[in-house]
Amino acid sequence: METGTWPTTNVRVVSDLLQVHDKQMVAHATRELRVAELVDELPRGIIEARDVVDEVARICLEQPCKKPETLSYEQWFYQLIRQELDRQCRLFAEERLRRIKLAPEEEASDDESEGYDAECPLGLITSEIEPERKPAGASYPRSGRFTARRSCFRGGTCRHSPAGNQALVWR
Repeated sequence: METGTWPTTNVRVVSDLLQVHDKQMVAHATRELRVAELVDELPRGIIEARDVVDEVARICLEQPCKKPETLSYEQWFYQLIRQELDRQCRLFAEERLRRIKLAPEEEASDDESEGYDAECPLGLITSEIEPERKPAGASYPRSGRFTARRSCFRGGTCRHSPAGNQALVWR
C-alpha cells in the first residue's frame, strides 16, 4: 500500500496487519508448538509454525467479518493461532487413539522363554552381574591396556606420546 493512502476494505486492512505482525506471530506459534511438543500433545516436527500462521492468514482473509467485536485484529490473530494449535492437537490425539485401538494386542510373555526359572529367581540376575571366572593359569591379552614406558618417567618428555608429555600411552 502506498504511503498516505488508507485501506478501502476489511480484506486490505487484515492483509496489511498480517504483514506487520508476521514475524511476531511466527515466533508465538513456534513457542506454542514447542510447549505442545514438550507436554507430548504433538510429536516433534509434525507441524511448522509457518503453516499455523498461514492457516490463520487464510481464515482471516476469507472471513474478515468473523472478527469478534471485543477483540482487536492482533488479539484475533493470536486467538486463531491458539485455536489452530488446539485443533491440530485434537486431531493428533484422535489419530493416536485410533491407532492404539487398531493395534493388535500383544500376548503376555512366558517367563520361561525369557530365561526365568521359578526355582532359581536370582540366577539370571547374578549371572549377568558376576563375570565368569578365568582359570588360574589364564592370562588376559595385552591389547587395550595402558602401559608405562620408561622414558616417560626419566623427568623428560615422552617421545612416544602424541602430546609429548603424557606418562601413559595406549598400546
